[in-house]
Amino acid sequence: MAVYSGLQPLSSKINVPFVLWMILVASATTSVDLTGMPPQIEELRAIAAAHKLSVLCVGKEGEAQVIRVGTSATIDQAEARKLLEEFRARASEVNAVDAAAFASGTCDHGSPESHAEGPPFGEAKLHAAAHDMAFGPRERLAPLLQRAVSCGFAGAQIRPLDDIDREYFGRARNAPSIKPGWLVLDAGEPPANRYQPFQCYMAYFRQH
Repeated sequence: MAVYSGLQPLSSKINVPFVLWMILVASATTSVDLTGMPPQIEELRAIAAAHKLSVLCVGKEGEAQVIRVGTSATIDQAEARKLLEEFRARASEVNAVDAAAFASGTCDHGSPESHAEGPPFGEAKLHAAAHDMAFGPRERLAPLLQRAVSCGFAGAQIRPLDDIDREYFGRARNAPSIKPGWLVLDAGEPPANRYQPFQCYMAYFRQH
């Protein structure tokens, strides 16, 4: 395995059941709110443009940005399914917009709840390892570092593994053996404590 993360992503808020989506896509007021950090929003805008969808408004949710995407034309089932999967793969949240929210004209959402966590495996000695985002060779960690920084982890860095990292890694579920030359991507802070930047990073990690 070339790169490994022991992190478990927090549950993304995907609130668009496919049946509901199919009802919406037949409507002249079809719209969904897509939430993410700047690199996610850039990708989501590109997807919307590729499908000839309009961005109806721009808002915020805590640290993240929100864009409302809508279309005035019906799309077939295959295209709707593809579009939903593209949005779900990249956004931290996908929410269908009801009539009241659409009429309000605002895309601002309340901040998500904090997801502060204790030390890994409940042991204070492993607290520093709560910063670890991924393990692997430098060439595989480099693009993950770039993404972590762009998602909001300004203090992220690639560094050598220390004893605490090795102990934490060894306890992780389904963890492979550490290979010679492996390093650790350190977020500079517990990444799970910042829901939206963490979701941004994990969306990229899952794709790569």
